[in-house]
Amino acid sequence: DLQMGNALVMPQSELCYECHDDDREKYAHLHGPVGGGYCTTCHNPHRAENPHLLRMTPEELCFYCHQQEDVYRNDTHEDVLAGECLDCHNPHGGEDWDLSN
Repeated sequence: DLQMGNALVMPQSELCYECHDDDREKYAHLHGPVGGGYCTTCHNPHRAENPHLLRMTPEELCFYCHQQEDVYRNDTHEDVLAGECLDCHNPHGGEDWDLSN
């Protein structure tokens, strides 16, 4: 069970939100892992070589789940081939379904 694995003292989502703001209350639409309380999908709370305790670079994380060819099929994305997803999208949530800033 990902929520209580590794002998956690409480479910993962509750543990993370003990110290961090509860993003679930901030946004109309949530990114899947945030909505499910699976912060460790993207973050490593113990050690990470990337900023914000990310498991990979932001773009590597985005393309781990979102297929690059599907993203760039949309005309809006043709000019952002550099993969700077976070320039336009909030990785935790947003007011619109596409999590755009």
